[in-house]
Amino acid sequence: MSLSGTLIKLDDFNGNNGQCPEYGKMIEVDSLTTSLNKISNIKTPSLFPNPNNGQFTIQLSGISSQSSVEIYNVLGEKVFSRSNINYSTLKIDLSGQPNGVYLYRVMNENGNVVSNGKFVIEK
Repeated sequence: MSLSGTLIKLDDFNGNNGQCPEYGKMIEVDSLTTSLNKISNIKTPSLFPNPNNGQFTIQLSGISSQSSVEIYNVLGEKVFSRSNINYSTLKIDLSGQPNGVYLYRVMNENGNVVSNGKFVIEK
């Protein structure tokens, strides 16, 4: 492997030399280990508990300030929106909404989606 960003193919895995390797030459590159460790320390937004009774928390640590959160029901109707969030924990109360599946998305200050998912309200 070259440090210039050029990928060098080391081997093709086929029926003769291991079709589904668990460990091989491709993993033994020390220069990637440092980069992968840095990436694995990045925190992404998470929602809990799930399922919930309409009251839940979105943990926003690890994203930039001035983010926003939107929540939609399965019909695509926006049931919650909060922008310019600059703190790491957002407690939300949707207990007035009916039971069902809901979709959420967290966006950064540029409007790019940094996290999305679904959750269930069960009362």
